[in-house]
Amino acid sequence: MDDQIRNKPSTDALFDFLFKNWGKNKALSRAKAPKRKKGSKNTKFFGIKLNHFAEPVVYLLDRFLDKNADAIHPDTQKMFKKSKNELVKEIGGKSWSTGGGAKKKKKAKFTSVVSVFHKGITTLMRNLKMTEPYFVRCVNPNKNKSSKEWNPKLVEKQLRCGGLLEALQVLTLGYPTRVPYDTLYQKFHGVIDNPLIKNLGSSAFAEAILIAWEVTKADFELGLTKIFFKPAKAAILDEIMDQAGKPLTKAQNDRITNWVVGKRVRQLVGSFKAMCRVVLLVKNLRAQENWNEWGRMISYVAITWVRNLRRARTNILKRKRREAATVIQSYWRASLKINVARKEVGVKKEAATLIWETFQLYKQRQAFHLWLTAAIEKTREIKRQLEEKRRREEEELRRQLEEKRRREEEELRRKEAEERERLRIKEEEERKRLLQEEEARLLREKQAEEAKRLREKAAEEARLLKVKLEREAQERERLLKEQHEREAREKEEAERERRRKAAEKRIQEEEAEKRRREADEKRRKEEEDKRVEEDRRKQQELLERGKEIAKIKDAEVEEIARTERRQKKKDDVKGVRQKKKKQKAEHLEEMRNREQQDKEDRAFDKMRAVLLEDSEDETEDSESEYDDEETESEHDLSVDFKRAASIGQLFLKHTGKRRRKPQDRFVKVSFDASGKPLNISWGSGSRHINFEDICTITWGHWTPVFTARKETLDHNLCFSVIGREQILDLQAPERDVAELWVLGLRNLKGLDNHESDRIAQEMKTNGTMPGLRKKKEKVPTAWPLV
Repeated sequence: MDDQIRNKPSTDALFDFLFKNWGKNKALSRAKAPKRKKGSKNTKFFGIKLNHFAEPVVYLLDRFLDKNADAIHPDTQKMFKKSKNELVKEIGGKSWSTGGGAKKKKKAKFTSVVSVFHKGITTLMRNLKMTEPYFVRCVNPNKNKSSKEWNPKLVEKQLRCGGLLEALQVLTLGYPTRVPYDTLYQKFHGVIDNPLIKNLGSSAFAEAILIAWEVTKADFELGLTKIFFKPAKAAILDEIMDQAGKPLTKAQNDRITNWVVGKRVRQLVGSFKAMCRVVLLVKNLRAQENWNEWGRMISYVAITWVRNLRRARTNILKRKRREAATVIQSYWRASLKINVARKEVGVKKEAATLIWETFQLYKQRQAFHLWLTAAIEKTREIKRQLEEKRRREEEELRRQLEEKRRREEEELRRKEAEERERLRIKEEEERKRLLQEEEARLLREKQAEEAKRLREKAAEEARLLKVKLEREAQERERLLKEQHEREAREKEEAERERRRKAAEKRIQEEEAEKRRREADEKRRKEEEDKRVEEDRRKQQELLERGKEIAKIKDAEVEEIARTERRQKKKDDVKGVRQKKKKQKAEHLEEMRNREQQDKEDRAFDKMRAVLLEDSEDETEDSESEYDDEETESEHDLSVDFKRAASIGQLFLKHTGKRRRKPQDRFVKVSFDASGKPLNISWGSGSRHINFEDICTITWGHWTPVFTARKETLDHNLCFSVIGREQILDLQAPERDVAELWVLGLRNLKGLDNHESDRIAQEMKTNGTMPGLRKKKEKVPTAWPLV
């Protein structure tokens, strides 16, 4: 730059000079010119890029020469010259003479900014080499000059540009921790009794102490007077110093003994090698003496041999060249054919790899679909068995109630035929009523216990099924991950062996699970038999107690009847007046009996309603069947769907482009910690719809994509998730899968079937459905949901 300033200043010449002399330097390159604005002049871009330690920086050379000259304008120069203040003259950078008779000084040497900077750097480096520098690196925490802000990116950039991170890396690779040999020798020499160690020098003794604490050679280095440790092993040095003055353990003594013995063996082997080397040198010396004595004669013979050998070597060389030319020609032709064959093999190998990967993905999808279908079918089978058991119990209860009612009617007809006394009938009916109430109460308690047990059993089975499914899903993910890792680094034989072991392990787990289930089933049956036997025994005791009470009541009634008969005989002796009174009393008694009969009939109806409480329980179960078909079916549906949706399901996703084939997409629903749905996704990035943005879920050909394909797609397999801005059109592999997802998504969204179809119809009519063209179209008929 100084040469350019002394001559005619030219930025173009400076630019060419840089790349002519240092163009091959990796730190220097041409900067890319910015885009020229429309209408601006087409000028040459003098930009260079220097790769600094921290990051590359672009410099523009347009004004470099002018700034480097640091020239003073002539007017400014005249102003400084006329000034009488020495300070102003010094600021001007020139020393102007004020006296007219002063001697004329030599012309000042040209100084530029670069030369001043170079001089200052040279002086700084010279001073640094003369001293031991210490420095404090100041870091600016933010650009706002605030004491309460911290910008980690700005701080990291300053540390990286200043080279502090690299300095710390260099420090960690060194040996900052050091300890003299004499320190370890003085602390441990007095407590060691092993003569192999006590006779060692200080350096060997210190190394033996490190061997006792299992410090490897890679963690330290031996110097002239000190041991140097790596940074990560400073803690071991502290541990060794803490044990100073204490005797070594047997294991530590054994380690030192083995090390000393190994060292002595290596010294012995080295001595043997040195002796062999001396023997070889002696032999070589004797051979040299023999050669000096007999070499002339041998040389004459050797010249003849060499001449013949050269002639033979020339012939052999010509023959080998001919053979080599033939071999090269053969190899060249073979290489051409090999290159052609390699290309064909590569194409076929890629095709085979693609087919194999596609087949593996197909097998995985099939296995996952079969597992999910089996799990859903198993859950439905459990629900069907519970429903069948409940129906059988209901029929048995109805039969028992009908049989009981029939026996009671026969008993009533028999009592009416015999026309027992009114008091006996009253007491007998009262006794039977109490007994029936007791039986009804026992029956209600039994049914309530049975219903509670069934619900607890169903809940426990559902929980065990959920735990099993989650465990199987986790096990499947783990096995898949292990399989992908091993496919990259193991051969086909190892893969086959892994699959065999996995199959054996799965069979063992299934057998163990089967044995556990059989044991649980056997234990449950035993407990059920014990409970049934206990209930039967309690009912028998209650019946016997009721019979005893009935006998006591019969005796009391018989005694009352005899007393009445005697009284009746006495009353017959009395007059007509008493007879009329008796008739009137009988009439009143008959009326009271009729009222009592009506009252007993009402009580019987009431008791029958109480006995039919399991029917009420069935109405509770029908209140529970719609309640439990809304609590249970909704609960089971929500549990089944949440489990299936959180794991995910493979569907065919359709798009608006008819030429584009539907693609396999793995669709899943994400839930937060409280079980609330967040979004439904079918890939990464923006391939998701937030649950709060979902308007409705339709089943059938409702959206424009499915309407255009309704002739080729089954409406039972198609369903759509309609959001505010996009639609997810999916095709399920089976109708049951589509039904599970439609009902599950509507349940999570809080929509019923009618409401979902109504919202979809309004969106189509108003033209607010995403992807719907604003033209008159026929309204598709919604397929009725089952």
